[in-house]
Amino acid sequence: MMKVFAVTHRGLEAICAEEIAELPTVIVSQVTYRCVFAGVESLPPLLNLRTADDIFLHLDTWKSIETTRTALAQFTELASKLPLQESLRQLYQVRQLGYPPAFSVTVNFVGKRNYSTNEIKTAIASGISQQNKRWRYSLEDHECDINIRVFIEHSQAFVGLRIPKSPLGKRPYKLLHLPGSLSPPVAASMVRLATDGHNGGYILDPCCGAGTILIEAALMGCSVLGGDLDVQALASASRNMRSAGLSFPLSRWDALNLPLPDHSVAGILSNLPWGRQVTVEHSPALFYRSLCAELERVLSVNGVLVLLTTSPDLLSFTRLKINKQIEISLFGQTPTLLVLSQNTHHLIL
Repeated sequence: MMKVFAVTHRGLEAICAEEIAELPTVIVSQVTYRCVFAGVESLPPLLNLRTADDIFLHLDTWKSIETTRTALAQFTELASKLPLQESLRQLYQVRQLGYPPAFSVTVNFVGKRNYSTNEIKTAIASGISQQNKRWRYSLEDHECDINIRVFIEHSQAFVGLRIPKSPLGKRPYKLLHLPGSLSPPVAASMVRLATDGHNGGYILDPCCGAGTILIEAALMGCSVLGGDLDVQALASASRNMRSAGLSFPLSRWDALNLPLPDHSVAGILSNLPWGRQVTVEHSPALFYRSLCAELERVLSVNGVLVLLTTSPDLLSFTRLKINKQIEISLFGQTPTLLVLSQNTHHLIL
């Protein structure tokens, strides 16, 4: 089996691992900070993952990484021994490469070190160039055939080669963005939380913004309905929807006064205005109190509500209870994902 690892947002590792485990002939072996490791027989199915930010062939795991500057020479030596040619042969399962290929290096690390990200990139690129003298190193990832990803956590580093040309999380359909616009993998994770990983269901997003939740839900087999008070948001959602090859109803409305009957919606998913990204006209406390009452009004008795917010303490419902609460990392902040329903175990949409 080929070894791979997926990268996702902090807090969504278990959801990503669940999606990967559903693929045929895949064995999930390890789940760590932001990473899910697995063994696979075939690479093409991995390109359909929706909750992963990206997916990589697992080239190596480096041990005993120093925090001092002596680590830079260590990076160069280790990179010169990466099994790149074998990995490129595996990569041909999903795409062709230019020759000689251009490559980029992406680095993330946890913990204080006496060297910078750029110094790590340069050291690793030097090692790769030693074993592949015709390869061209570039700082511009979008221009490259190959991306080498290095996750350094304390004294250990996971090294991977990206399987798709572009990151999985950068959906081609998303042409227009708005402040606070949601990452597609986070939106897909919200859909999975609402549907327990099953395709289908009926989903409403009353504050749809650029339409990311609605599009991800529709692509995962759900029927969707959405709207927003902001005309620019609706125009962006409509453009992104058409770019995804979809068609669903979008309405201009006030989320505090939805034109929907009582208890008419099985699932409500929304990225609420939060943090520094989006402001609201009313005070946050008043907005949340009014919104909660309206969402509870239109949600069916056995329905499920999935919300993303930085102010979970402002949520107040009469009959809905929190089933699950997950803090994630997004845009340098730590918003909370909440799953709520009237029943302790919500019904699948």
